Amino acid sequence: MTTISIIGSGKLSYNLSEAFMSNKEFKLNEIYSRNNKNIKLFNKKIKFTNKIENLGEATAIITNPTHFAVALKYEVGEASAPIVICKGKGQIAEKIIEKGKKLNIGTMQSPKLARAIYFTSEIGDEIMSQLYSAVAMALAYIFKVDKGEDVEKPEIELPSELVFDEFGRNDVK
Repeated sequence: MTTISIIGSGKLSYNLSEAFMSNKEFKLNEIYSRNNKNIKLFNKKIKFTNKIENLGEATAIITNPTHFAVALKYEVGEASAPIVICKGKGQIAEKIIEKGKKLNIGTMQSPKLARAIYFTSEIGDEIMSQLYSAVAMALAYIFKVDKGEDVEKPEIELPSELVFDEFGRNDVK
């Protein structure tokens, strides 16, 4: 590809390959570009569908009653940190919560923790180390409730840099 640039009062860049591209080639290039965007969107939808289908692997769901939901997988005694199986907000969060109830997955409402995991983790990844203590408290509570124990819900504190509002802003006071 050859590009001519003229520098003066403003920059002008002219791509010679586009200038000599036939109308048919230009249209094919445009179609190819649009199809790539559609394929990426389709793959994103498939990725989400596959992950919500994997909800059965989760051992706990942490919610912000209905706006955020994060499903975690953790095996007691394993050396690895909890893994994010699926996460969502809005309607996706509602679907996660609904399916979690059908699958009898233990749930805890903790708005700050749900948002912290949501905004700092990716599906398939372990939670970040700064959340280990908070998630451990939540999981211990969920596991005890699931065993039928009568326990008081813990008050979970997070480092200030991990407190987010519903838009992912960290400037929450």
